[in-house]
Amino acid sequence: MNPFNRKSKFFNLLSLMMLILELASCSSMNNDKENNPSFQIAFLQGEKVCSSPDLGNNIETSWQVLQESFPSKVIYTIRLDKIESYNWKDQSITLTNKEAKEFSDFVSNGSNSSLICPYAFLVLVDETPTYGGQIVFYQSPQRFQFPVIYIQSEDDRVRLLLRPYHSVLQIEPNDPAWQIIKDENIKKIMSDSNKLEE
Repeated sequence: MNPFNRKSKFFNLLSLMMLILELASCSSMNNDKENNPSFQIAFLQGEKVCSSPDLGNNIETSWQVLQESFPSKVIYTIRLDKIESYNWKDQSITLTNKEAKEFSDFVSNGSNSSLICPYAFLVLVDETPTYGGQIVFYQSPQRFQFPVIYIQSEDDRVRLLLRPYHSVLQIEPNDPAWQIIKDENIKKIMSDSNKLEE
């Protein structure tokens, strides 16, 4: 038998085995992704530093701009491991101590540290945009008819208060607008990660 044919068969067999192992690995990664869905909040900047892309003032215009701005304008991301807890009833996220410091530094306005940067945000489940909006100062007189995040900071704790739209008044629990942000996939992810508070 020709030794070159033997080597050729060996390399063909080796290549086939490597291909099978690679396919098995990819399949395993896909199964892991299905079993362990991901959650993240991506923050997006506008044309200027410490600004948001122009989202307009309603959910239709904001959603279109957010999708066009993702992922090219993403400047910061909060992933599941940076979240201490997610209160479902209150729709608030408490950040870990380490993330609280990093996020506070990120969102503070360099020229005036008492102000926050009104970045846009996108909530993603399995890397798919689910909803989004903008960071808003709670007492802002502007009207925003799309989801907003208020930042609550006290005693080195930082909470992100998620709301379906901006209102200085409390939004009633039976307001159908809550369905925009109360995604059952998010609830399951938080529950499976032992971060859910109901």
